[in-house]
Amino acid sequence: MLERPGQRFKAGPLIWDLELLRSAPSLQAFRDTFGAECSTLVGLESARCVADIIKAKSPRGAPKIEFVDGRFDPSSALRAHMEGAPGHCTTRSAMTATALLSMGVAARIVQVLPTEMRGHNLVEVWDPVQGWLLFDPHFDSSYLLGDAFLSAVKLSQIQGGLRWRRPSEGQPDPNLFAGATISYPEPWLYTRVGERCAGWPFRGCFAQLGPVQFRYGLAQRLALLGAGVFGISALFWTLFLLWRSRRIRGREPAGIAPELT
Repeated sequence: MLERPGQRFKAGPLIWDLELLRSAPSLQAFRDTFGAECSTLVGLESARCVADIIKAKSPRGAPKIEFVDGRFDPSSALRAHMEGAPGHCTTRSAMTATALLSMGVAARIVQVLPTEMRGHNLVEVWDPVQGWLLFDPHFDSSYLLGDAFLSAVKLSQIQGGLRWRRPSEGQPDPNLFAGATISYPEPWLYTRVGERCAGWPFRGCFAQLGPVQFRYGLAQRLALLGAGVFGISALFWTLFLLWRSRRIRGREPAGIAPELT
């Protein structure tokens, strides 16, 4: 997960196809919106460029739809937020990662699941100098350990010593995220380009680092409940039919002995 990305890079079972994403017609709105100012930049600077444009147009707040929703459409969501619809970390990370990928910059959403607070969404972007590093579009900042930027892998392994780069009012203590479980959602969820990794009723495939904190969505919980009910019903009817067949056999008349000659 830390290696230099090629045109196709992976994290566990997930694959990001940069050539496919860079040429996808459905992502042209992202190139039109961010390309003029951000397409010549690389790594962290390209991520900050995209996030600054989003921040100038879309205030903080709860969006109407998130990328994990089955109805999510990246271009429609982008248009809404560029027209002033609010967004939070999930929204801003999805738009930032999708914009970078649409311009050929290696990036991926990272979901951070700490034990002491709610989860948070970041972007991990490939920087030619720093390697993979985390950028937070919601707080417009990065994590530092000493003077070094952090990758998602490193964040999941450390226990403290973090500080923000570009700290501002309202940011939580960055050490709340140290040692957290890291989850990469499949790129289809936020780009809607290419083939899905997971089929219904699952929202998508995820690659995780750190302590497993698997969380089921509503569809998955209903599917599991249905599977449990079906299993119990199947067991009940199997036992009932077995009992009934034995009773029928027990009531059958004895065979008639052949007549002696």
